[in-house]
Amino acid sequence: MLHSNERMDFIIEYVTSYEEKIKKANKNGLFDSAKMFELFAIEICNIWFGQEFYNLNIETANYPYVDLISENKDILVQVSTTQDVPAKIKITLEKIRDKKDAKYSTINNVVFFVLGNDSIPKIREYSGDNQIGSISFTIKDNLITTNDIITKAQNDLDFQKKLYKVLKDEYNNFSTNIKDFEHALNTSHSGLKNIEDLINGEYKIDRKEFIEKIVKDNERFISIQGEAGSGKSVLCKNYVENEKLVLYARAERFLEESNINDIWDCCIQDVLKYINGKKLVIFIDALEFIADSVKTKFDLLQYLYDIVAEYQNVYIITSCRTCDKNAFIKLETKFSIKIYEINEITENELVLIMNQYPIIKKMYKTNLYVDLLKSPFYINLIVSNSIDIDNIGNENSLREYIWKNVICLEEKSLNYNILSNKVTETIEKIVFERAKKFLLGIYKDDIDSDIMHILLSEGVIIQQRDYIRLKYDIFEDICFEHYFDKVFNLCKGNYKSFYEKIETLGRCVYRRYQIWISNKLFIQENRDKFLYSLIFSDEIPQKWKRQTEIGIVKSRFCDKYFVEQGLEILEQDMLFEFVENINLFAFEGKLLNIRQDFPQMNLSPIGRGRPCIIRLLKEEDIYMRYINKRSDIVKLCLDYAKQEDKEDVIAVDACTIMEYYIEYSLEEFNQKSYYKIIDEISSCLEVLYRMADNCKEWLKEFFDTLINNYINEDKISRYDSKEIMKWTLKNVYPALVKELTNELCLIAETLWLRGKENIEKLNFYEVHRLSKEIEYGLSENAENYNYLYETVNENIFLWELFILNFNEGFNWAIQFINKLVLEYETNNPAHVIKIKVKISENNKIKEYLGNETMWLAGIRDYTVPTVIGDIIFCLKKVIINSLEVYKNVNRNFVAFSDDIKKTIYLKSNNIMLLTIIESIGMHFKNELPGYALELATSIDLISWDIRRWMLYKKDLSKELMESHIFKTMGIFNYKDRYELDEKCNLSIQEYVFQAQVYFDLTIQNKCYEILDYLYSIVKNDVKNAIDYLQIQKMDMRNAKKTQITDTITMLEPQISGEAEKIVLREKELNKPKEKLNTVIKKCNDSIVSGQVNLDLILEAIELVSKLMKESNMAFQYENLLVDLIAIAINQQELENEKREKFSIIWINGINKLFSNESFLAETKLIPILLNQLENNISIKIKNKIKKIILDCLMYKGQHGIIREMSKYVKKYLANHEALAQSVFNTIIILSKDQMEHQKYNANYLKMRNEDKDYTFIPNMESNLLGVDYYIKRNGGECYISHEEAIIDKYLFKEDSLEIDVFDMNNYDISTICYVANCGLNFMNESFRKVIHEILLCMIDIWNYTKENNNAYKIFDGYQKYEIIELFQREIVQAPKDEIMAIDMLFEKIDFTKFTTDTIEFYQDIFVDFLCEFFDSYVDLKKRNKCKSEILYIEKKVNNINEEYVRMQLYKSLMLSVTRFYKGDWSKIKTTYKYSDKQFLNDQFTKYGKYYIEELLETIYQMHIDELLPEILISIRNSFQSAKSDMYRFEKSIRNQEVIVQLIILKSFIVCSDKIKQDQELTEAYEDILEILIELNYEQAAVILDEFRIH
Repeated sequence: MLHSNERMDFIIEYVTSYEEKIKKANKNGLFDSAKMFELFAIEICNIWFGQEFYNLNIETANYPYVDLISENKDILVQVSTTQDVPAKIKITLEKIRDKKDAKYSTINNVVFFVLGNDSIPKIREYSGDNQIGSISFTIKDNLITTNDIITKAQNDLDFQKKLYKVLKDEYNNFSTNIKDFEHALNTSHSGLKNIEDLINGEYKIDRKEFIEKIVKDNERFISIQGEAGSGKSVLCKNYVENEKLVLYARAERFLEESNINDIWDCCIQDVLKYINGKKLVIFIDALEFIADSVKTKFDLLQYLYDIVAEYQNVYIITSCRTCDKNAFIKLETKFSIKIYEINEITENELVLIMNQYPIIKKMYKTNLYVDLLKSPFYINLIVSNSIDIDNIGNENSLREYIWKNVICLEEKSLNYNILSNKVTETIEKIVFERAKKFLLGIYKDDIDSDIMHILLSEGVIIQQRDYIRLKYDIFEDICFEHYFDKVFNLCKGNYKSFYEKIETLGRCVYRRYQIWISNKLFIQENRDKFLYSLIFSDEIPQKWKRQTEIGIVKSRFCDKYFVEQGLEILEQDMLFEFVENINLFAFEGKLLNIRQDFPQMNLSPIGRGRPCIIRLLKEEDIYMRYINKRSDIVKLCLDYAKQEDKEDVIAVDACTIMEYYIEYSLEEFNQKSYYKIIDEISSCLEVLYRMADNCKEWLKEFFDTLINNYINEDKISRYDSKEIMKWTLKNVYPALVKELTNELCLIAETLWLRGKENIEKLNFYEVHRLSKEIEYGLSENAENYNYLYETVNENIFLWELFILNFNEGFNWAIQFINKLVLEYETNNPAHVIKIKVKISENNKIKEYLGNETMWLAGIRDYTVPTVIGDIIFCLKKVIINSLEVYKNVNRNFVAFSDDIKKTIYLKSNNIMLLTIIESIGMHFKNELPGYALELATSIDLISWDIRRWMLYKKDLSKELMESHIFKTMGIFNYKDRYELDEKCNLSIQEYVFQAQVYFDLTIQNKCYEILDYLYSIVKNDVKNAIDYLQIQKMDMRNAKKTQITDTITMLEPQISGEAEKIVLREKELNKPKEKLNTVIKKCNDSIVSGQVNLDLILEAIELVSKLMKESNMAFQYENLLVDLIAIAINQQELENEKREKFSIIWINGINKLFSNESFLAETKLIPILLNQLENNISIKIKNKIKKIILDCLMYKGQHGIIREMSKYVKKYLANHEALAQSVFNTIIILSKDQMEHQKYNANYLKMRNEDKDYTFIPNMESNLLGVDYYIKRNGGECYISHEEAIIDKYLFKEDSLEIDVFDMNNYDISTICYVANCGLNFMNESFRKVIHEILLCMIDIWNYTKENNNAYKIFDGYQKYEIIELFQREIVQAPKDEIMAIDMLFEKIDFTKFTTDTIEFYQDIFVDFLCEFFDSYVDLKKRNKCKSEILYIEKKVNNINEEYVRMQLYKSLMLSVTRFYKGDWSKIKTTYKYSDKQFLNDQFTKYGKYYIEELLETIYQMHIDELLPEILISIRNSFQSAKSDMYRFEKSIRNQEVIVQLIILKSFIVCSDKIKQDQELTEAYEDILEILIELNYEQAAVILDEFRIH
């Protein structure tokens, strides 16, 4: 036990020399002293103040002047190592005082933690009169120096003990971390040395340019990827070798350790903290070695990225084989890892190597090793082993040599005194066991230890902990090839035994076999003999024959094979087998967006199969003879068109084939035009459009024909041409835009301009609905533009046009819009004025046509025709994006922007194009000062621009009004078409103001010239006062200056004359609003404090009411008024008279909604009004509230606001049984009155028509209330409704009603259905009886009207939904009467009467199980109740004799989604236990096979991520059963293609490891993929290959 004196000696020695100790610890420049002191300060503050402190540096944007904050947020600490402490304290206090952010006003306690130095005695206090801002600073309370720490330790024993422990731990940590980190750096340096970067230890391949690109990009996380032996590790080594701080590790270290700190034997997190700011590079080599590892090793790697992510000075570089890159897709996406693909050795690099090594030149000249010599690995292997190529005839022979002498050590084995065949057996055991069982490696004790040590010393294998694997992937490839060769030779033509033997290697064998076949194509002997026997033999199993063909078409060596064997393949009628296999299997997959909800796999065509087959198809005219194989050939060409490395000769052949098919289809269509021609030729067109540079002339002629047909031909030809042109604009590709820009622009004009017809020729209806499009001279196609392009981003033509061919696109846009504006001026001369803009360049005035709405083109929807708005928006966006790129190259930036401005001013005739100048000027106001100032020479543009600027301002009244309008129309979540540019959030006035304040004299003078010009054309008189005011508000020359703080000055422009009178009048008018705002603020303050000040609320209500009376826009105050009224009437102490008065105001507002008027108040406060029924208010007002309840409940329209209120009304009734009973009674008698009305009218019709056979069937025909009109017209007496008396008796007076016998023929179904949600439930016998009769009546109606489908005329969808809502609530959500509700749906029901409508009604009820099951993830009882009810219903359904009805209700038993529930649930949380997934698997397996589309949609809706991978079992089972009807099954899969892709991709990306650990899941997943492959799903084929190999 240490004594106090010993502790103090250590503390005094440590603290007094703290800075020196930091410097000592930092002698090698590893750690940062300021950072160390900050960490030290945290520990000291923790024990000084007795609470935890936290670092605020990660929130410098929030608190830039302090470093630490206490746990209770009361104490802020500034840590400093500065020498001038007094100045630091004063400056910090002043900065906090001057900061205008509201949160700084609450800061009143800042402590300064500093090193002791000579400046400490000079510190002065800032308190009392000397206080700076809100913070009092005293030396006693607000300063901690290193000397203070010593003093406190001497006087406070508890503090002394805690301090001693902190300092001792910190000292030990310093020493240990420095030592460990230095060791890690040295070890890493040694590891880097072991990477051989020289061929034969002497020659270095120059990859300088590649490294320079990586350095220039300066990405923090990068991955170097390439083929095995391509030099990835060497390149990484060269990249990091000049860095001072590098941590290096082979990826195998992640297999050996479970803690990230053990990989480098130092604490990584401490290192990252202490090096603060210094660059550290972490290099992890050969990630492929953990590609197949368990998930924990991936987690360890991800953890490293996680802890590094927040340190901008730390970089991670990895190397990885291309074939294993998909294993790391999730990591790459999550951390935005930049991928660099290392190329093969270039021709220039190879020339230099050949000059150095004659053996490489000799190999190159033989032309047998060209591909092999692209790999640094092979070159080094050949040179360093002095391989004699005279005895090696080709690449296969070389690989055989490597197998024998490099891998199996045939020549060296004698030196080691072992048999070479034992080495071979060991190698094969390691490779095949690992591959078969998906192991990291073979356990070392399972192989001979002597052989293992030999293989390790020779660099053939590597050891990872206790496991062994071959060092290079190339070695494994060669091992498989050698094994296949050996087994094939031994089979002696018995191919069945060959395949049986290799199948024992497991699922990985298929991919390995393909590689083997691909390499066999290299040698002619193999092509002639070996592959001939495999391809044309009848003895080969079909699946292996297919694998053989796949290997051929994926091979880079297959050219000569098809040249030599092409005719034989044709004769054997096998060509299209190859075509099908290419179309399905010859792809490489790249995963995209894997972190998002919708990952994708981008398929890149690979191999030489496509060009070979295309050439064969063209040369032999096969494409003409086999017209029935057109779809396969088109896909072949389309995939080729997607390849990057296309050959012109093949591309021309492919285009020729497509041209032929298009012409053939057009000819065929003329003879039998029963389908849309575009559906037939779209794939052919895509091929041509992708390769437009190879078919330019044909496309020109084709487009000319389309345009001529559209203009001149008959209706059918015109329609077809229009469809093709529309499709063309929606499917442009870069090559098409680059080659045929003018033609595409002409197509756009042909479609969008009105053409020859003029206004007089428009038919009667079109004249009376004269739309904006017609006024602008646009066609019907342009009127329907919004339907074709729902968002601006969908118009690919415009984006590609402006991006790829800007000059032509820019000029076309100008002339196109000019033409439209001239047409608009002709049609609407009164709505267009000429805007005068003074151009500074030539000091001339130019006129531009426009009006206020045109100024918002491309900014706000529906101001101009959408096609115009989209052109403006796209053009503007592309220009601004381009300027952002050019910004760093000043010359290009200024030149391009100037050119845009000059062109628009010169060529435009309208203000819409001028908005582009405004956007550029505002977006780049700092980079291009004064760019858009000329626009300020137009007072009209200045005024109109205020409206644009106001779009950026939040206006609650406007937002509420828009929301109410959209809800009233049944539209929700409306989104603006155009995204506002936040950098343009200023008006022209503000732009001119800033130009005067922030920029140089040149810009200021330009502003003054503009202002003087405006003063010269606008007088300061009554007529022009408003315009003059706008000018004066911009003029800062005589602005009044007011100093707010030392650093802030307020400028106020001087307003005079008539303009000043407007300002004064406006100020006077705003006084009531200002008073209201003051009162509202006080109200809010009182509410926040928890004490509602009723007097303030009442004062506010009075002020609002007064403003509403005086305003012609009273609606803008309605919401505020209701908010205040709700607060007031919710207070018990409110006087009754006021409560009644306020309730009436609210009631009257609500009643306006039922008269189709507006009332802008939030509906969520309705319960407060309803609660007034329980207060002591007059019966009259209570009755008014009851009437609102009844009106809401029985509302028959689609008014969204009323429907929202109805939800609150229904909830209220459910908790007030007496009122619910009164509402029930009222609706019953009202429906009876309605039926009496209909019977009266039916009798009138019968008497008038003298049709004695006419029989009125209650509730079986449409409502007869319209007959009243005829009765009146004929002078008859109409039925007198008893509605008011009924409401008075049963609702207001709450009379009781006994229901003994209930006959639905006496009640109107369209009225009585509203009792469903009156607040009663099935425990009420009368309610249950009525609902059962309603249900039977509905079934009868649907049956009666099934021929003419007019049930909706009797009771509509809203009324039907009332009953659906009831049963959903009672079955799924009610706590105790669910069995009664279910029984009602199945007992005493005649299922022979069921129609499609009835079945949909039942399905709509049961779909609520889907929602309940989904939502009840936190309530086990609810989910189990859900399951038991589904199983109860299942018994009921299976007892139905009618097969059609039973089969349709099966959908509900698998929780099938219906039309009402197809929304976006992606943001809603759910999870499933294993038992839940097993339940779903059971239900899906039983019923999914009947409804594949619905099954997939349900799985998607329930969250695929949460159901995977267990749900694969039922998907597989359903697919296998549904395949019996292949046509229907394929159609279902195609219709749900997106969901299918999500399932197979997410299974692969997220669940591969888990699937492979379970045999049943593995088989299910592979079965699903195999089934999809049968349907020609290329993705499934690629994924299956990848799944089996990793």
